[in-house]
Amino acid sequence: MGKLYLCVLAVCIFTSCVRAQTTNQLPDDAPLENPVLVVQHPKVQDIYLLIGQSNMGGRAVIGQLDKEVLQNVYLFNRENHWEKAANLPSGMNRYSTVRRKISMQNLNPAYTFGRKLADYTGRKIGIVCNARGGTTIAEWQKGYSGPNDADMYEEAVARTKAALAASPGARLKGIIWHQGEGDNSKAKAAIYMQQLQQLVADLRAELNAPDVPFIAGEVGTWHGRGQGVNPVIDQIARHIPHSDFVSSEGLTSRNLPKNDPHFNTLSQRVLGERYADAILRMVYQISPGDVTLFNQANFTGRSIVLRPGKYQAVDLEKRGLLLSELASIKIQKGYKVLLYTGNPNAAVISTFHDVPDFSVATAGKEIQSIVIEKE
Repeated sequence: MGKLYLCVLAVCIFTSCVRAQTTNQLPDDAPLENPVLVVQHPKVQDIYLLIGQSNMGGRAVIGQLDKEVLQNVYLFNRENHWEKAANLPSGMNRYSTVRRKISMQNLNPAYTFGRKLADYTGRKIGIVCNARGGTTIAEWQKGYSGPNDADMYEEAVARTKAALAASPGARLKGIIWHQGEGDNSKAKAAIYMQQLQQLVADLRAELNAPDVPFIAGEVGTWHGRGQGVNPVIDQIARHIPHSDFVSSEGLTSRNLPKNDPHFNTLSQRVLGERYADAILRMVYQISPGDVTLFNQANFTGRSIVLRPGKYQAVDLEKRGLLLSELASIKIQKGYKVLLYTGNPNAAVISTFHDVPDFSVATAGKEIQSIVIEKE
């Protein structure tokens, strides 16, 4: 009996040690920090935690327009340092302590999210990205133990606390959550809100941020996806204080014929902007823009929101919309949109009114730039 007890005790101690060693340990293939990007004492002001499953991890191709090093946006790295945010050498989830292999970490929403926040607020934005693909919300709960246990909740908390400790004076301003593909069944969706409430309550309590905004995103809707979990996500503000959701309307798959659940490059760019729009309203009380461009007629499809300014085709593509696919425009009262072809002095269209069908309005003329002005 005594020998049996000692054996059981030894196993328990060994298991505890192994578990303890996994905490805050990066995967073996984690990239070293990039010395060119590391910034000493960047005085980060506002920190955001981005967590969830594979679409937050990022599976879209990193395009040429996604390789610019961002200004006033910083990514928390494996050495607990801040470095200038960039998709180099891989996506912004590369330093996640719970992620899958490095080759899977590509474009996620963090890049355009951080860029838009910095552009609109003028503040220094810190990103803690700690997503893991192929997970359910049950596996993200505090103290979860079972299949696919990677201490995801504990690691999210640990990484956020480390980022705050590395940034005197900074505050956690928001938590961005993109997860749900693993909970889209009828049975799992039925208890999703209860689990989400518990997750948010635990994160807020442990991070000493009882009112920190929590933004959840819909999963993709192609081929009937998201029918179970998206209606639940859409109701988050009714059940969780200081929360909201962003729509996945118009976002598309990186491989639609195969019903791939992962967003493509343009969709990830738009998704990041939509998360930023929600935070701009909730945290900073800033309007994300006054004109919305859509890639389908009648104000549907993939869309981006813009403030006054001049936009070339590349400016729109960086945000997730090709100028060549522009199909409709929604304009808030008090603003004007001017559309130009090659002649910068003669607008093809100058309108204060919504344009439900862009192809009819332009009569097939190729638009090269858009100007938004306030009356």
